[in-house]
Amino acid sequence: MTRSLPSDTEFYLKHFEGLDLAGETFTSRTFESCTFVRCSLTESVFDRCKFIECTFRSCDLSNARLSASKYQAVSFDECKLLGVDWTRAEWPRYAAPGKLAFRKSNISYSNFFGLDLQETVLEECKAHSVDFREGNFAKSNFTYTDFRDSLFNKTQLIGVDFSEAMHYLINVQENPVRGGRFTRSESFGLLHGLDIELVD
Repeated sequence: MTRSLPSDTEFYLKHFEGLDLAGETFTSRTFESCTFVRCSLTESVFDRCKFIECTFRSCDLSNARLSASKYQAVSFDECKLLGVDWTRAEWPRYAAPGKLAFRKSNISYSNFFGLDLQETVLEECKAHSVDFREGNFAKSNFTYTDFRDSLFNKTQLIGVDFSEAMHYLINVQENPVRGGRFTRSESFGLLHGLDIELVD
């Protein structure tokens, strides 16, 4: 891997591949319609940056810090994003669905507490010990994702597709799931907190 990124502050339709930028700090950079492939961005700091309609493929952004950075229609495909605190990013006050899409990625130990991220895509991912509490994920796609030990409390899950998702524990008395889709074999996870016992 090389360790270089142009000193420009604005990038449009750029393709970055094989960059080793681990631990680097990026301040007030704007990336629009850019693609990052096989880049190492572990423990990097993004301070007041903007990512608009960008795609990350096979990148490692574990423990990246998102200080007041903005994300709009950004996709992560086959990426590692362990321990990312998404609450540190800057999100608009108004609803702007479809901000983030994760496919075949590992987002374990990440934090989405209290965020309004409707229509998020979280497909075929590993999402162990992720904090979704008090967030709004209405109409999201959570299919084929493993939610082992993840936290749902006062989470808006209306219309969310959990088809083929697994290991989730959701108290339906505290988390609205109206209109959601769940695979029958995993739906016992919806009984969490209801103080009932299932018998054969």
